[in-house]
Amino acid sequence: MAELKSTGKSEKAIEETKKMENEKLIETVEQKSTENKIEKKTTQGTKVETKKEEKQKVQKVKKDYALVNGRDLPLSSKDGSHICDMIRYKKIDKAIEMIENVIVKKQIVEMRNREVGHKHGKGIMGGRYPIDASKEFRVLLKNLKATAIYHELDLDKVVLIECVSNKASRPYKRGGSRMKRAHLTLRLGINPRQKIKEKQNKENKK
Repeated sequence: MAELKSTGKSEKAIEETKKMENEKLIETVEQKSTENKIEKKTTQGTKVETKKEEKQKVQKVKKDYALVNGRDLPLSSKDGSHICDMIRYKKIDKAIEMIENVIVKKQIVEMRNREVGHKHGKGIMGGRYPIDASKEFRVLLKNLKATAIYHELDLDKVVLIECVSNKASRPYKRGGSRMKRAHLTLRLGINPRQKIKEKQNKENKK
């Protein structure tokens, strides 16, 4: 009987020691998992910080011009060319104002090379109010102004020096006629004449 009691006590002790060991193992596993989570968070945080630093290090490329392209716009290439002639070598705010006046029918777009109705005015033989084309130009001019502000251009100095209207592919309608389509390119930059004047002034000062 004494031997059985002693063996029973030893079995209980062994079970308790096993429980203690299991608890210790669970605690160590939990500690390791928490440490791994903390390490992951720190690594993620460091990665985010490094990405932010890299973005900050990437310097914005400064340009001395702003460019906007309009492709397959629903307007006539002839109307686009006449509007381009009207706003070429004008400042961006002045060009937007002229386009808005055309939309409200306060200003005529001069069309000398086309057979259009006669419009009385100072030096105007013929012209029209191409409202739909002017609306497309207004959108492009506002986008051009936004890009110029993004590139930190001085809007008082830069002028609209390039404005080109080209023919685009014209899809067919149901009746067999074709739609009006045109490509537009608008460029806002310093007038080359102004650049030459600035160089001459610098040379004279030296």
